[in-house]
Amino acid sequence: MITILKEQLKPILFTLSGAIFSGTISDIIVRVATFDGSLESITLLKFVPIYLILMIISLLVGWIAHKYPNEPIKYFSLRGRDKKQTIKIGIFNDIPWTRDDDENHSWNNIEPVEWLEKYTQNNRAERLSVQMINIHTNFYDFDVLINPYGGVYKDTDLDKRPVLNRILDYVKTGGIYVNVSDTPFYYTFREELGYRVESRVQGVYLGHQFPGQITPLTSELNFYCTQHILQEIEESFSPDYKCLEQIDKPSIEMLKFAPIDGTGIDSIYKPVNHEGNDYSSMFFVRYGNGQFLISLLPFYLSQKNDINSDYLERWMDLITKLSLSKLSTLKKLD
Repeated sequence: MITILKEQLKPILFTLSGAIFSGTISDIIVRVATFDGSLESITLLKFVPIYLILMIISLLVGWIAHKYPNEPIKYFSLRGRDKKQTIKIGIFNDIPWTRDDDENHSWNNIEPVEWLEKYTQNNRAERLSVQMINIHTNFYDFDVLINPYGGVYKDTDLDKRPVLNRILDYVKTGGIYVNVSDTPFYYTFREELGYRVESRVQGVYLGHQFPGQITPLTSELNFYCTQHILQEIEESFSPDYKCLEQIDKPSIEMLKFAPIDGTGIDSIYKPVNHEGNDYSSMFFVRYGNGQFLISLLPFYLSQKNDINSDYLERWMDLITKLSLSKLSTLKKLD
């Protein structure tokens, strides 16, 4: 009820202002039209103060309606989010999870509930709140959104892409969106079909020797991802993120990269140099007042010590630290 009132308050106020104004004018017109010069009709003058008060009220209500936000839910959510000292994280959980294949996720086998459980078990960060969300959730209530489906995301229209546009607006207004693996938004999951469809555009990115993968998101953010080029490196962070390094440096397998030059990519890992160009597999991309945190790393959890099998807790700690560092100035948590 409160949500509906917030959304409808602007038109209600404009209607009220118009009703008071038109009602006052109508009454004046009627009284003037029926004026016959008699003493009784002169009593019209006694209503002048009332008319002035009603006109002032009408203008005041109209001014309030004009100042009232056009998107009240978004406006009040953002104000509330900035005032709270809690970092609120939302984990998408609205695509059926299939463990036997990668039909509804890609380059990882860690389902949403495992992310939530791991955060709950290992939540050492104060003022951190984590919960499951879906594409209909009010994104603006959250500081961080995590997509655990890798290169898959859910949308309702392949042409207009309303969910993608909401995510872009969410980040633009100061949020952080985390894509845990693979080229972000490579696939779109369609609920009515029950499976994913490709949303990427395959092609060669001019100026680079690798064939590129371009998706609706990478196109908007002005970068692309390479095809599979295997390189195993020792975990090493870029100068700005050296504080995240630990004594033990596990080897991580990088299969996809994004070229750094001219893209505004803020590489978290030390860039990989290939034939004179620098590439990154884990990076921030600034968008408006917010950030996309993108990992192109394959991310698996298993008993066989597969690629990055013991990396889940570290990766979650890394996400938390990176997200907090980006949000701490705005929310004054330092």
